[in-house]
Amino acid sequence: NGVQFDIYNVAHFGSGMQFKKGGSYLQTHADFDKKIKTIKLTVTDGKTWYPDNLTLTCGSATIEATSDETSSTYDLSGGDYKGFKIENTSNYAVYVGKIEITFAE
Repeated sequence: NGVQFDIYNVAHFGSGMQFKKGGSYLQTHADFDKKIKTIKLTVTDGKTWYPDNLTLTCGSATIEATSDETSSTYDLSGGDYKGFKIENTSNYAVYVGKIEITFAE
């Protein structure tokens, strides 16, 4: 059961995606069948990670991330979240090489 995504102002960049400055986003068009446990975003190889430039929301809830030099992990286990939106509202491009979604059992 595939889920469609709405994508706005996001470009393919070599081995990943470029979330362009000023309002680009990727969001689920419809909910997944299962509850989401975590979402991990990893920077494209050779790029610098700016975790504060991206916001992850589930409905009206903004989810905080645990970040290191190359990635950010968002813990969604505290809610019944089945969809999400990743948005770049900063004035800088953000390069994401991988998005990993883990579902609750």
